[in-house]
Amino acid sequence: MYSHHKIVDLRGNVNTRLSKLHSNKDWNAAIFAKAGLDRIGLLSQLRGNYGFEYSDLDSFVPAPAQGAMMITAMGDNTAVLEAVSKLNDAQTQLCVDIERRFLRELEGGCTAPIGAIAQVIDNQINFKGCLLSIDGKERIDVQDQITLDKVNNDRGLAFAKAQSEKVFANGGKAMMQSIKTALNS
Repeated sequence: MYSHHKIVDLRGNVNTRLSKLHSNKDWNAAIFAKAGLDRIGLLSQLRGNYGFEYSDLDSFVPAPAQGAMMITAMGDNTAVLEAVSKLNDAQTQLCVDIERRFLRELEGGCTAPIGAIAQVIDNQINFKGCLLSIDGKERIDVQDQITLDKVNNDRGLAFAKAQSEKVFANGGKAMMQSIKTALNS
């Protein structure tokens, strides 16, 4: 999408990265998680204190389950399982299950360029998914929705599988094979 840009790593905490962006005259922009900037109170300060402008990058589909928190417990510890179950949000769990199943069906791991986001909006799950080639020049997108009442007892997994099958039907199998070959070499 932005093949004319040069992308470089930007490491450090948020303040360090903002300082690097401000002091490096060769850089025109940096990408930050909006939710993270807002959570630490910096989003509202970007324009004023730092003199930066910002815009949402809705075309970027995050990694599956990005930002989801998980608690793990021993399966036979019913007291702990019951306690942590009260923290779980069923709709978030459903969305994470769909995103992770999409990833699993594409047979992608944590290094494969796969994006997925499922969101519940007005009693409907809106899903966006994508598979990109290693160089980012090829992209296969899927977008679909399903009403919550149509998600059966499989936690949306059939819906996620249907989305991955759309990717495969549009050249995704060959693209995944080239990704696996590149990652294993």
